[in-house]
Amino acid sequence: MTNEVGQLLPIAAYTSADWSEREQRDLFSRSWVFAGFTGDLTSPGDYRCVRAGRYSLILLRFRDERLRAFH
Repeated sequence: MTNEVGQLLPIAAYTSADWSEREQRDLFSRSWVFAGFTGDLTSPGDYRCVRAGRYSLILLRFRDERLRAFH
């Protein structure tokens, strides 16, 4: 559905709690989410906390210099 300004989604997509709940459940909980660049965590001990939908993620650079993420 489009309107005079070329909008493809209905207004409810931006304002409805039900729509938001469905996106959280069906979209954000089932797909990869960008959490940052590897260059953001360059030294062992560097970390970043991010939210992906309802979930909190912790990204860590370990002593062995491997990058790991936990949810």
